Amino acid sequence: MKERLLPALLLAYCSFLIIYNSLGHPLALDSFWHLQTGADLITKGWSPFVDHYSFSYEGESISFNPYPFQVLLYFFCRIFGTLLGFQLFKVFAWLLPLLFLFIALYRRSAGFWAYLFFLPLVTGFFLYRNVVRPELLSFSFVFVCLVLVLRARAELTVRNGGALALLLILWANYHTSSVFGYMIIGLFYVEMGLNLLIARTRDIKVWARWFLLGMLALFVGFLNPTFYHPLLSAIGFPAEWHQYIGEYAAMDISGLPQFIVFFWFLLPGFALVLGIRRHYAFAALLVFLCYMGTQNNRFISITAFIALAMAALLHIEMLELRPRLNKVLLGVGIVLYVAMLGLVGKESWQHVFGQEIAHEFWSSRYPVDVTEQMRADGAQGRVFSTYGLGGYLIHRLSPDVKVFIDGRTHILYPLEHMEEFVAAAKSSQALSQLAESKGINHIVLPSTNAYLSLAKGLKDFQMSFIGESFFLYSRDKGRFHVSGQLMLQPHCWDVRLLPELNREFEQGYDLLPDKSPLKPMLEMVGAYAKSSDPSLFLKNPRYQKSEFDIVKRLAAFMAIDLHRYQMAVSYLGSIKEMKVDDFLVAAILFTEMQSEAMADQVLVTAWSKKERFNDQQKKILLAVLERITQKIPEPTFPAEDWSVLRKEQSGPLPNLMDFARGGDCNLLPH
Repeated sequence: MKERLLPALLLAYCSFLIIYNSLGHPLALDSFWHLQTGADLITKGWSPFVDHYSFSYEGESISFNPYPFQVLLYFFCRIFGTLLGFQLFKVFAWLLPLLFLFIALYRRSAGFWAYLFFLPLVTGFFLYRNVVRPELLSFSFVFVCLVLVLRARAELTVRNGGALALLLILWANYHTSSVFGYMIIGLFYVEMGLNLLIARTRDIKVWARWFLLGMLALFVGFLNPTFYHPLLSAIGFPAEWHQYIGEYAAMDISGLPQFIVFFWFLLPGFALVLGIRRHYAFAALLVFLCYMGTQNNRFISITAFIALAMAALLHIEMLELRPRLNKVLLGVGIVLYVAMLGLVGKESWQHVFGQEIAHEFWSSRYPVDVTEQMRADGAQGRVFSTYGLGGYLIHRLSPDVKVFIDGRTHILYPLEHMEEFVAAAKSSQALSQLAESKGINHIVLPSTNAYLSLAKGLKDFQMSFIGESFFLYSRDKGRFHVSGQLMLQPHCWDVRLLPELNREFEQGYDLLPDKSPLKPMLEMVGAYAKSSDPSLFLKNPRYQKSEFDIVKRLAAFMAIDLHRYQMAVSYLGSIKEMKVDDFLVAAILFTEMQSEAMADQVLVTAWSKKERFNDQQKKILLAVLERITQKIPEPTFPAEDWSVLRKEQSGPLPNLMDFARGGDCNLLPH
């Protein structure tokens, strides 16, 4: 009874870890376009092998689209809802191979130490790759493949060889991860051929059976809707993708959980044990996968599972050490693994049972509010977004809106397309040219400083909406044209903008979510317009204590417009994340107030991150230094850097107060 109870309790514990962690962040970049493809296949009959969602490659063929996974995911989400459907799919996909492993150990009458070693460790590697991806079910395919190979290894009959071929047909139609099946089965047939040579087998029937079954296994890979072999896809995969997609990057030991690093150092030893036991195919496979795991992050979890499944099925006790020493080593390893697994996953059940937390989960990672507004506006046309957001936009806005790029890399988009996206995402000019040439109507990007700066320089696009974490720019007239530009360029403040700002406030304020950074700024502008004494209004501590830097930054330029320089400096000094321009404006204002020593200190602080300065900002800095030296001949600013700046910067120095007041911003209506 005890021999059965303890393994069952351990299985329950590992199952709990899987369920617990699967209720946390459930997604990958590709989850949503997979879901939409499955939905459109079932409800509309759309072929998953033709692009329906992009305007860049619309109508082009798609290779190796994992349509069985997409259909299965669609039914999970249709029955349980999108979030819970994603989470339960992960639970199902992970519990299945865990149960397979448990049954294998049970049928081999394994001791409790084997359960205690294998089950928690396998669970840890599952949770390392705990995202909704088609390869999750490939772990079950791997286990079945190893079982069938061991049967064929014992006796290579037509039945056993045919079972391997049938598995490869199913696997190749499911996902390109069938390449792991070809590695396992291909090396098995190579090993069998070598064994026949070593045994000097002369029976032509045995050789014919080996050859024909091996060729059958190889050629059934073409039996899929695209008639393209997964091995050819793997061989033709461009190595350059790792420059753009993190999961294709090489292993970074510093960023890995320690139990993975520890296990990886054990793999060569395990390969040696397999070789000693004359499992040459498995040993060669493990050596190859161990190397590939160091070159590609996607190989880590499945390589570990293949190794552990091999060990469980073969029931190897490493190098047959003396029983006492064996127990000591296993005990240390088990304590380490169980302790590491106890730390896995801090996101818990509240993602399912807490509606508010579930909303925060979505809105912080995906443009939920932006797409809701686009649907309300009846948006149509072509949208540019990041590689990661494309799948979500497909799910929410198809078929009315087509995307430029999404996660269907290599199966649809070539490397050159990704390079075109990367170039456009770094340059306003490049993105404007791309938008013009491709007829792009909308741009949806995360509300980071880099992307907001990118949007600021766009030609013919204006802010139409900005949500909690993402913004929407649309061609021609945007709902928040002036306020959006003012949010990005608060130095463009001009009291003559108030009529247009009031119009935008009245028409769009209620559409913005509470966490939109534009909402508190519009609220402040509306209150400013109604105040009888602007200077008194700006003394309100509510705005200086605002959690939004944009409110403080705009209030500072409002104060500059009123010549209240001390008030402006106070607002600038309260900003949490000061930019180079904030420091420069503060320094200029200190010189206006005859506080050159303070201006000097501000410049020194700003120059501590000199890599953030562009050429124009360096010219402003030089001009401020020239003004400071009129009162302080030897400022504390580094003399050597000052000398270098003088040599680098040519031409007349700009007018400082023009810079502080914003210069020509072109926001006033013509």
